[in-house]
Amino acid sequence: MLAFLIDLGGSYLLTRQFANWAIVIPLAVVLGILSSIVGTVLLDVVLYGMFPATGSAQRMVSGFILHPLVCLVAVFWFGRLHKADSVVVTEKQQVGETTDVNHLTGFYEIAWKELEADEVDTALWAQLFTRSDGDENKTKARYIEQRVKNLEKADRKQQDQDRGAKLLKLQNRSDEELMVDLGIWFDGERYHYNKYEYRKLSDAISYAIIQNQEKDED
Repeated sequence: MLAFLIDLGGSYLLTRQFANWAIVIPLAVVLGILSSIVGTVLLDVVLYGMFPATGSAQRMVSGFILHPLVCLVAVFWFGRLHKADSVVVTEKQQVGETTDVNHLTGFYEIAWKELEADEVDTALWAQLFTRSDGDENKTKARYIEQRVKNLEKADRKQQDQDRGAKLLKLQNRSDEELMVDLGIWFDGERYHYNKYEYRKLSDAISYAIIQNQEKDED
């Protein structure tokens, strides 16, 4: 039993530490051999009070075949799970980056239209006009830059307030109700939302809420 625990624990650590299969596979084989040796020695000492005991060599040799196979299967399984989680994280980052770019584009458009319509923030314009030594072109450039920052800050604050209000509304609902509301389903092993898969329901719910908030903003 201890040897199998070493197989599984070591295989999990290998997939987390190394991304190159050319490194993981040989290490998994070595791990299996070592776990067979350790398991055989401990079993003999605990059960027979000595090493080697009768049949030790046979058990160790058979373990040299069994435990590397267990480790190889385990690293492929853990590697698959780790890859799925990495894909989800990457896609979340890409969605976030796209959203940020779209927001910034809209803010620049707002600032530009304010200049064209001569409906600028008077206090901000006066401050920047002074810093620009009365140069109108420099003032316009600085106004757009600062106005975008102000709009982005205000938008972030509003998003936090909306997110807090929505989470407050959802906190008293059961997991089953949230799954129905957000369109999350369970296949017996993983939770699904759109094309994404999650091991934890909490992760699926969190991402689904973010996606729904972005749809509301659009």
